[in-house]
Amino acid sequence: LLGEQQNERAIALLEKLTLQKTNSSAEAWNLLGRAHQTTGTSLLAISAFNQSLRINPQQSAVRGMRAGLLRKIGDLTGAAADYEAASMLDPNNLALVYALGLVQLQQGALIAAEQNIGLAARSLTNHPGIQLIHSLIADVIGAHKTSKLALARYFERSSEQINETAYFLQYSNSNDNGLKRLKVHAAASNASQSLVNFYRFCSGQLNMTATLDAAGMAHSPELAAKKICASAYWMAQHSFKQGELETCEKLLDIATEIGNPDLTEYQLAVWKLKKLCP
Repeated sequence: LLGEQQNERAIALLEKLTLQKTNSSAEAWNLLGRAHQTTGTSLLAISAFNQSLRINPQQSAVRGMRAGLLRKIGDLTGAAADYEAASMLDPNNLALVYALGLVQLQQGALIAAEQNIGLAARSLTNHPGIQLIHSLIADVIGAHKTSKLALARYFERSSEQINETAYFLQYSNSNDNGLKRLKVHAAASNASQSLVNFYRFCSGQLNMTATLDAAGMAHSPELAAKKICASAYWMAQHSFKQGELETCEKLLDIATEIGNPDLTEYQLAVWKLKKLCP
């Protein structure tokens, strides 16, 4: 029934097998959890997975699914614990290690996040997105050589349009010709407006206020906040690069005030701010 998308019928049957029996199996509860997960009833799915794991705690897949749901409802501590337990049960499953790293990033535990995402990135080399997120975290914690290697792997393996964040990071950790390279990327026909504005800010053609105002032009308040947070962080990176620490701190404050912990640039800004103003 689940395979045929008949979720409601599957739930009705599985509830008879679980709720009305005192000796229900871990597999029955697991299937009920999957059925509820498919229908989007996260709390019921978590409850069913709880019962399954109570009967048999050694189920890495069930722990991984419960972790994803716990992360979805905002229980990052529970999600991290489940992903860690699942990866111990199934140490070769690097998807679990990567997921654990993402939760640690949301928690602001960037050292642990870099270690786990880096472990996944070194093995999952054909996944450019993992290389980019690893490069971002490694850069902000000061592992610049690791960051550059991961960024190079991202550019090598990205067959689709390059994520503009990669260009921001490339400029941020460049020692020379960074602005010239950034100008080339900004002049491309498919360059985003935020990339163009970032180049104009770095080259002195656009001031801080105008750049942030442009970033805030979006279809929703949530998207505007996300864009301003990202823009403020990368502008802060440029200011830091130029030795303008006061401006850098101001921009990092903006990024942390308008962003939220689910945004990568928010977590990077929080970390950078702590290092800049301990």
